[in-house]
Amino acid sequence: MLSGHDVFDRDLDQQPWPVHAPRGGSIAPFQRLIVNPFLAVLIFLVLVAIGRWALAYLSRGWIEFGFGVLAFDFLLFQYHCRDCGATGWLLGYRNHACPSVVARYSRGEQPRFRGPGVRVQLVIWLVLFASAAVLGSIVLFAT
Repeated sequence: MLSGHDVFDRDLDQQPWPVHAPRGGSIAPFQRLIVNPFLAVLIFLVLVAIGRWALAYLSRGWIEFGFGVLAFDFLLFQYHCRDCGATGWLLGYRNHACPSVVARYSRGEQPRFRGPGVRVQLVIWLVLFASAAVLGSIVLFAT
């Protein structure tokens, strides 16, 4: 029989205060995170629309605004934890240590199916978006 401390249901139990990663080693192999790029993609599509409008009306201010916001678009990538359901900015994924991750880390057991790491997922998303952008520009300029 499991004690109450070992059982955590993210839907029924209150979310605990965030715990920082333990010292002495990387906690990344014990995390189960998914990269969520959809907010960055939404802002990118809005910027493309602003850019097309700005080029049509030759509005230099809006073009500069679009390039300025585009520089910060990468910061809008997020991660989602498959253990506790938390979502945060991708820049802080190394600090995410929910009770399940800390328990796995302290026991030294790897998750059964972790999936690709955060960096691999990010590269896959960037390649996918770059290919979609190339195909979209071909369709856009071919018409």
